[in-house]
Amino acid sequence: MLEDLTFRLPLMDAIQMIPSMRNFVKGLISGKISDDSEFMIITKECSAVLQNKRIKKLGDPGKCVLSVQIGRTVFSCSLVDLGSSINLMPYSVAKHLGYTDFKPTRMSLVFDDRSVKSQVGILEDLQVLVRNTLVPADFVVLELEEESKDPLILGKLFLCTVGAIIDVRQWKIDLHLGDM
Repeated sequence: MLEDLTFRLPLMDAIQMIPSMRNFVKGLISGKISDDSEFMIITKECSAVLQNKRIKKLGDPGKCVLSVQIGRTVFSCSLVDLGSSINLMPYSVAKHLGYTDFKPTRMSLVFDDRSVKSQVGILEDLQVLVRNTLVPADFVVLELEEESKDPLILGKLFLCTVGAIIDVRQWKIDLHLGDM
C-alpha cells in the first residue's frame, strides 16, 4: 500500500525540507555532480559505517547523587539507584532524625552479593524536601554493620515521583517537580 504512495512537492520546498536534496541540488549547481549521475540516499547508520564514524567509548562517570533534606538534616549525596524499587535509610539515620516508630513488614532484602537482610520497618510518607518542593516518600529502614558515606538510597519510585530525567553521560539530573 505504501509502495504505491506518491506525492508532488515543489522543488523549493523539497530543497528546504530535505537536507540530502539540498546537498544534491547544491552539487548540481556547483558542478560537483553531473546531471546524468545517479545517486542513492543512504541511511544514517550506513553512512556512519561507510564514513568510519565511531562513537568514542566513555569511562565510568561515577555515582549519581541528589541533594535532599529531611527535617533539618541535609543529605547532599543521596545515591540515585535506578535498579532499586525502594528507598533505603539506615536505622542510625532514622534514629538521628527522631523516628523510632516503624510500620512492621515481613519483607526481606536480597542484595547483589545474594546476602539477605531483614529490615527494622518502613517509614511511610516521610516529607523529603527536594529543591523547594516537599515530596512524600516511603523509606525501608534497615540496620547496617557499617554505614556508608551516602546514607540514603533513592529508588525508581522516588525518581518517578520527582519527575527525574537523568543524562547518564553527564550524570545530570533534571527534576520536573511542578509537571504533575
